[in-house]
Amino acid sequence: MGLSKYHIGELVELYSQRCDISNLIPEQVSGINIDKEFFEPARQVGDDTSGYKVVPPNYFACNLMHVGRDEVLPIALNHSGKNKVVSPAYSVFKLKNENHIIKEYFFILLKSAEKDRYFWFHTDSSIRQGLSWEDFCDIDITLPSIEQQRKYVDVYLSLQNNLATYQSKVDDLKLVCDGYLDQLKESCEKKRIGAVGIFRG
Repeated sequence: MGLSKYHIGELVELYSQRCDISNLIPEQVSGINIDKEFFEPARQVGDDTSGYKVVPPNYFACNLMHVGRDEVLPIALNHSGKNKVVSPAYSVFKLKNENHIIKEYFFILLKSAEKDRYFWFHTDSSIRQGLSWEDFCDIDITLPSIEQQRKYVDVYLSLQNNLATYQSKVDDLKLVCDGYLDQLKESCEKKRIGAVGIFRG
């Protein structure tokens, strides 16, 4: 399987569109959580949000200034099908094309703990320990063929779907168990803990 090396800057390009809405509330602004997914509402918003950035579907957003502080690359891919709005601190970008890399594969690559350490290693020595856009673009990544990338993406998405299904079943089971415990609380005889007795070996 042949591998090819690229600078990230060869594959991506910045995107900058202001939302031009000055009074957004936290529920209308997205942040990025530790799982590298968008979440709403944001923790806080500024007094004037007109300079906040739009993240269209299939575009990325990342906060390069927090790489050194968090030792993680806070990045997310907008796969929601609708625009997101993020703080001006975020860099918003898209792939130039998918001739060399699939966006889902790029995202999987950047979600790994190994890549987090790699990006953290490249942070500057400033107080905020940020990573500049230029430095981000100058970092190398090694890619397999498009065909291999599609295979990896298919396997990853299949595992994610299975995990979501299992989690749903666990949540259903927890609901049943909680309901049963509530029923026992109402139907069983109540005793003071001191009256139960202590087992002594």
